[in-house]
Amino acid sequence: ASLDPALMRLAFVLILVGFGTKAGLAPMHIWLPDAHGQGPTPVSALLSGALLPCALYGVLRFHLLAAGAVGFTFSSDLLIGIGALSMLVAIPFVLVQHDLKRLLAYSSVEHMGIVALAIGIGSPLALFSAAFHLLNHALAKSTLFFAAGAIGQRYGTLRLAHLRGAIDLARIPALALLVGTLAITGVPPFAFFASERGIARAGLAGRASAIVWERSNSIVATRAKVSSERLRRCEVAAKPLTGAGRRGSTFGLAGTGRRWTPSPLVVRPPVMEAVVPHS
Repeated sequence: ASLDPALMRLAFVLILVGFGTKAGLAPMHIWLPDAHGQGPTPVSALLSGALLPCALYGVLRFHLLAAGAVGFTFSSDLLIGIGALSMLVAIPFVLVQHDLKRLLAYSSVEHMGIVALAIGIGSPLALFSAAFHLLNHALAKSTLFFAAGAIGQRYGTLRLAHLRGAIDLARIPALALLVGTLAITGVPPFAFFASERGIARAGLAGRASAIVWERSNSIVATRAKVSSERLRRCEVAAKPLTGAGRRGSTFGLAGTGRRWTPSPLVVRPPVMEAVVPHS
């Protein structure tokens, strides 16, 4: 919170542009379809399975710093906006693609937008679902790219209009492509259904739940720190007069001339001090 708010806002915008480009978030996504479409299959699988999640993890780390310096709303609004934009931009291109690998690339843009949206929501359910979605995407999209590469080698092309009867010519890659497609579209019982359902539930609960969660954690941590400091001062100020260590010991408060006898019924541990209001 000691960081300069104006400088932190500028830094987060630049970081979002930089890492968002690596993650394929719109409108910085234009390199991704070409890289997937023209690159070798192992490179395409590595890009979707490792590079994109790592870039979004970098965004998440700086999002936490920005939330501590300028508040939760600024970086959250940017992530929700860029996530929704990525989804809106990618879906029309997915529907009109004729090349299989470029279609999978635009699908990656859409799913990175879903994860960015979940990070922007920021509740515990949204963050867990975002991490789960990244894991699912890494596994499923790598499988799809390897299957697409195997089918492309068999047919000599990745044009969807020419990929007919793949189940007869390349049974295993065709089955992998079918299962991966069902998984990545969120069909139950695949894991994508669970992660997208969690993100949808977090979104319906609203960002208010995330703000309440953040504020409650901050309040509990602050009260725990205050109670710990109060207990430390009490221990320094109180010195035993008689029977130290025995039940019913009497303590004198330094410089006051008063005596105090602790009772087990009124002494509360620091954890309780953090969550139980004082009477």
